[in-house]
Amino acid sequence: MDNVSQERVRLSVAEARALAMQALGVLAGSGDDAEKSYGYLIIAIKPDLLVPLEDYRRQLSEAIARIKATPRQAGVEEIRIPSERAFRERARNLREGIVIDRKIYDALLALPDRHPPAG
Repeated sequence: MDNVSQERVRLSVAEARALAMQALGVLAGSGDDAEKSYGYLIIAIKPDLLVPLEDYRRQLSEAIARIKATPRQAGVEEIRIPSERAFRERARNLREGIVIDRKIYDALLALPDRHPPAG
């Protein structure tokens, strides 16, 4: 082994997280070309294979509650978790509908129905 691989490296928590994200990016294909800085990686985990589902849900709910209870900076009304705003917007749009330009609406209505008849 060379000296570099034998050295112990100390990383801050932020650096370790950044390295982990970079490693996942390489798995997604973003590290194989200098011109390509993106990739797609989807990981699906079935939590109850690792821990009882009730424990997982309880611990996750507790973690989210701790995050949301973090003191906010001035001007910050709420601490949100990823996708929380999108879920709220989707629910509101389903409930209230969306506003679109009349020309777009008319163009959508004019499109031919591409679905085969049911039955």
